[in-house]
Amino acid sequence: MVVLLVPLACLVFADTQQEWYKVQIETQVLPFYVLAYHNLQNHVLNELLTVDVASLDDTAVGQLVNRLYCAIREVYNSLQQAVLASEQLRVHVSDRLTSSVAQASAYEQDVLDKESAISQVDQALSGALTQLALAEHAVIEKEKAVASADQTVRDAEYAIEQAKKCRGKRSWFSQITRPIVRPIENAIKDVVIKPICSVINYGGIDNAKSRRNDAYNQLQSARAQVEHYRQVGAGHRTTKESLEIQLNGLRSLLANIQVAFQVLQSELTVTMNIAEEVRQMYKNEQSFHDTILTIDQNFLMNNSFLFLI
Repeated sequence: MVVLLVPLACLVFADTQQEWYKVQIETQVLPFYVLAYHNLQNHVLNELLTVDVASLDDTAVGQLVNRLYCAIREVYNSLQQAVLASEQLRVHVSDRLTSSVAQASAYEQDVLDKESAISQVDQALSGALTQLALAEHAVIEKEKAVASADQTVRDAEYAIEQAKKCRGKRSWFSQITRPIVRPIENAIKDVVIKPICSVINYGGIDNAKSRRNDAYNQLQSARAQVEHYRQVGAGHRTTKESLEIQLNGLRSLLANIQVAFQVLQSELTVTMNIAEEVRQMYKNEQSFHDTILTIDQNFLMNNSFLFLI
């Protein structure tokens, strides 16, 4: 005689398994399983264990066979429904498993893409920081150049003042010495004083100011470059932070998908085990059903009357 042997361990669900799967098992598979077990236990096994075959007449035997046949048919039908439900659940879990694999693959590719994007941003950020360092060094050099140009202008201005004083002294000297030593003054002016004053005052201030303006413009340009690369670096940092947030989110989703994948694999194994056990019981009950049917038919032919089935 067949006894239902689906292990109870198959029906114990870990905390990580999804609630929907429990609902599917409890509402779609177990009811048919329980009904088959109930009919087999109460209307077949108990009937056979309590009957005293020797005391039965032909009519009682025919009624017993008829009851057993009806009970076995109910068990057979219930197990047939259980097999169908478990197979449908297996297909559903298998489809979800396939979808989970596809999702995991997509997220893995997204993770790789984000990691590649972060690597590219890191390279761009490194380049911007290098350019920023060069620009900051250029600013220092340009500031030195401006300071030097300022000093040159001051030197030129000082030279102008000295030239003015030189001319003033020459004029004063001429006034007081003209009546006495004019011939000597003319010689000194032509040979010594005039050349010295004119060389010191020769266009130095204009050139110095021009060089200072150029140095200042170059300093402003260098400072603009520093600000530019600071903004570029800040932009790369912002982009990197955003990508890292996205990457962490994708990694979290991927981890969840991988956990779900493991859960689905476990569920699929449980479903296949249940389906196989129920399918085996279904085959055994079908055999038993055919045996009862044969007994019933032989009994009918031997006794020449019909029992309702």
